[in-house]
Amino acid sequence: MMHARLRHLLFGTIRRRLVAAVVLVHALLMSVFVFDLSLRQQTLLLERQTEHSTTLAQSIATTSAAWMAARDLAGLQEIVAAQRRYPELVFAMILDAEGRVLAHTDEARRGQFVLDAAPGDEVRILSRDTELVDSIAPIRVADKRLGAVRVGIGQQVTHAHMLGIILDGVLYTLAAILFGGLVAWFLATRLTRRLAAMENVVDAVSAGQARRRVEDGGSDELAKLAREFNAMLTALETQQGELQAHRDHLEELVAARTAELEQARAAAEAASVAKSAFLANMSHEIRTPLNGMLGMTHLVKRGGVSPRQAEQIEKIEQAGRHLLGIINNILDLSKIEADKFALEPRDFALADMLRLALDSVAPLASAKGLELRVETEGLPERFHGDPTRLAQALVNYLGNAVKFTERGGITLRGRVLEEGATDWLVRFEVADTGIGIAAEDLARLFTAFEQADNSMTRQYGGTGLGLAINKRLARMMEGEVGAESAPGTGSTFWITARLGKVADQPSAAVARERPDDETLVRTRHAGTRILLVEDEPISQEVAREQLEDLGLRVDVAQNGAEAVRLARRGDYALILMDMQMPEMDGLDATREIRRQSAAPGTPIIALTANAYAEDRERCLAAGMDDFIAKPFDPEKLTACLLHWLERPGDR
Repeated sequence: MMHARLRHLLFGTIRRRLVAAVVLVHALLMSVFVFDLSLRQQTLLLERQTEHSTTLAQSIATTSAAWMAARDLAGLQEIVAAQRRYPELVFAMILDAEGRVLAHTDEARRGQFVLDAAPGDEVRILSRDTELVDSIAPIRVADKRLGAVRVGIGQQVTHAHMLGIILDGVLYTLAAILFGGLVAWFLATRLTRRLAAMENVVDAVSAGQARRRVEDGGSDELAKLAREFNAMLTALETQQGELQAHRDHLEELVAARTAELEQARAAAEAASVAKSAFLANMSHEIRTPLNGMLGMTHLVKRGGVSPRQAEQIEKIEQAGRHLLGIINNILDLSKIEADKFALEPRDFALADMLRLALDSVAPLASAKGLELRVETEGLPERFHGDPTRLAQALVNYLGNAVKFTERGGITLRGRVLEEGATDWLVRFEVADTGIGIAAEDLARLFTAFEQADNSMTRQYGGTGLGLAINKRLARMMEGEVGAESAPGTGSTFWITARLGKVADQPSAAVARERPDDETLVRTRHAGTRILLVEDEPISQEVAREQLEDLGLRVDVAQNGAEAVRLARRGDYALILMDMQMPEMDGLDATREIRRQSAAPGTPIIALTANAYAEDRERCLAAGMDDFIAKPFDPEKLTACLLHWLERPGDR
C-alpha cells in the first residue's frame, strides 16, 4: 500500500511525470559533474600525497645516513619516532641491506624482515591506492647503499578534501533539482486534467475494485485510451476467474506431490539409517570374534609351537588380517559414499609412512620370494597430510601387486611432480612384474566391486574395493589415480596427492637406539595394576593374557557397573574399557568414574569393536583418553599402554 501511494505521488499524473523527468535530468547532469570533479581532485591530491611520501622518505634517508653508517640503532629509532608528528603517517621504517627492520614507528616490529620489495638505487613508489602511498628510498654513504627507508602515507587528508568536495557537489545538485522542479511544476500545471478520472479508476482497481470503469466520452486519444482500458479490465476479470479455478486445482496437485516426496524422503532416510546401523552392527559382530581369533593366534605363537604349527598359525593370522582388510574397505567405502569420511592431516615422516605400508605386505611378499624395493630419492623427509590414509592407498596397490605377481619383484617409487609455495604435488607408484592387465580393462578397475574379469576373483580373490577407495582418497587429497599395464609385462599403479610443507625438516643426525615398547613396559611397570572391562569371554581372555604377559596385574570387570565399583578404590594406573556391555555400557561407566573423586585422572582407553570415527569421538566426549579398535595389534596396544603409563605429571 505504501509503495502504491509513493508511486501515485511521484508518477500518478503527467504533471508529476514531467517534474520527475526534469528533476532526474538535473540530478544526472549534476552527478556527472560532481563525479568528474571528484575524480580530478582525487588524482591531484593523490599526486600531492605521493610527492609528500617520496620527499619524506628521501629526507629520512638523508638524515639517517650517518646514523646508519655508525649502526646507531637508538639514533635511527629516534629519527623514525620523530616522524609521528605527521598525522597522515601510517608507518616509517629503516631497513638494512638484507631487509631487516632496524627502526620502526611500531617498535614491536624491530628485528623482523621485510622482503616484499627489494630497495633500488632511486626513490620509488612501491604501491599507491586510495588508502596508502608506500614509497622506498635508498640510504647511501659514499655511493654505497647501506639500506633503505620505507614510508607509508595514509589518505586521510585526501579523504577529508574529497568529502568536502562531495558535500559541496550535493548542495549544488539539490539546488539545481529544486530550481528545475519548480519550473517543471509550473509548466505541467498547464496541461489537461482529463486524466484525473482515469487515475482514480486505476487507483480503485489497484485497491481491488475490479468492476470500476472509466468514462469514455469523446473522440480524442484519451477517450480511445479509456475504451481500450475498459476492455482490458473486462478481459482481466474473466481471466482472473479462470486463473483461480486453475490455482485451486494446482494446489491439490502440489499437496499430493509434496506428500509423495515426503514419503520418499522418509523412506530414503530410514534406509540410510538402517544401512548405517547394519554396517555398524556387522562390523562389531565380525570384529569381536576376529579379535579373539587373531589374539589367540598371537598367544599360541608366543607359547612355543613347532615350525609346522607356526606356519599354519601364520596362515590363520594372514587370513584374519585379510578379512579385517575387507571389513575396513567396506566401512571406508560406505563412509565415503555418505560423506562421513574425513582426512586427519598432521606432520609425519615419510619413512614412517612407507614403513607402515611395506610392513603390511612384507611377510606375504617374502613367502612368495618377491623382492620389495623402495625408490624415493629426492623426496622431502617430512610432509603435512594424512599418513594413515596415504599408507592405506599404498597398501591397496602393494597388496594387489603381491597378489598378482608370482616371480620377480615390486618397486615402490615416489617423486615430486610440482612444488608450490606451501605444498608439493607428489606421485607414488607401485610397479610389479606380474600378469599385467589388458588395455580395455584398465578403465573400469577403479570402479567399486570391479575387477578385470570374473576369473580374477576365482583365482586370486578380492572384492574390487581397494582401487575404488584409492580413487576417492586421491580426490580428497587433491590428486588423481591411474595405471599403465599390458598382459605379461607387469603393471604400474600410481596415485598423486597434494601434501603440505613442514618447516622443520629433520637433519641427518643418527637416532639413538631405544628399547622396544614391550621391554620398557616389562622393566618399568611390572606389577602395575590395571582394570580390564570386557564382557565377551574370548576377548577377555585374549586381552588378559597379553597384558599379564607384559608383567601387569589385571583385574577384570564383566560390565560397566562392576567397573565403576572397582574403580572407586582408585588404585588402578590405567583402565581398558569396552563400549557395548550389559547393565552399563562403557560410555556411561566412564562418565560415572570421572564424576568420582577416587580416580578422576586415571587414563581410560577404549578397547572396542566399534571402529567408526564417530565411535572414537563419542568415547573421547565421554571422558576417555584414547581409542584402540578391535582386533587390536599387540604392538600398538603395548605402545599405547607405555604412553599412558609414562605420561608426564598428573593429569
